[in-house]
Amino acid sequence: MRKTILSVAVSLLSLALFGQSFPEDNPELLLNKTVKPKEINESLQQYAYKNFFLEFDKEQKQFTKNEKNNKPFPSGPSYSLVSDYSKLVGKEFKVLEIFEIIPKYSFSGKEYAIELENPEIGVIFYKYNPKYESSYELEVVGGLDYPEDFFCSKIEYQKDKFEDKETFFSPYENGISFMKTIVNGKPTIYLSVRINGSTPNVGKKGLNLLFEDGSKLTRPEADIDVKVSGGSGYIYSAFIEPTPSEIKLLTEKNITDKRLYIYDGTVDIDSAKKIRAYLKCLSK
Repeated sequence: MRKTILSVAVSLLSLALFGQSFPEDNPELLLNKTVKPKEINESLQQYAYKNFFLEFDKEQKQFTKNEKNNKPFPSGPSYSLVSDYSKLVGKEFKVLEIFEIIPKYSFSGKEYAIELENPEIGVIFYKYNPKYESSYELEVVGGLDYPEDFFCSKIEYQKDKFEDKETFFSPYENGISFMKTIVNGKPTIYLSVRINGSTPNVGKKGLNLLFEDGSKLTRPEADIDVKVSGGSGYIYSAFIEPTPSEIKLLTEKNITDKRLYIYDGTVDIDSAKKIRAYLKCLSK
């Protein structure tokens, strides 16, 4: 029973941690940035902050000290030792250096030790695995500055075997994605927006996006589709072909809020930067 509860809690924690300032296979993007441990829902705090350590051997490039004795502010049961949430949350750290860990086993993937410094706490280390965004516990103050082409590799591509048609898909980011088709040499870009709603409404219209400077993208006649969510409630979605001026707006400014009919949603700064980057990739 204990294992089942722990498994569920860890899964929920993964969802709570997803998608903030994640550098993927480029941890050097964090160098000289100011980071802080993420805020976690109160019910999940006892399972958080599992990747912080006191010491790292810079010569051997490994965490050589016993993990049980290598936790800053150790907390929790011995089988799931973490750092005390209350002692680290809100603390800002400067990223001093990043080390690639020498794996103990040949089949191990790449991992990194990120050296962090806080005036009050001193120097500690964070163990970073670029494969698992769901377990990433840091956020960059002010957001991470991604290189222009950083996300182009995430664009999916399909070629129709029977028609002269190519299709490119960006991942959904905070409920927003793009699709580009090239049919007989003519490119067209489409925008998709999704928002969850608690009540059913059919045949409604209206898409609105709000940008950080107060400007808006407004499509009052945009058709809205609705379907039952896999969890609870409903998923509302709109699919439009943005004009050249709207594409320019979407690539130059960060989205902060979205609305479909009467249903609103917010877009965090990190997701907004990714949305812009995906569209720039498709606009080339």
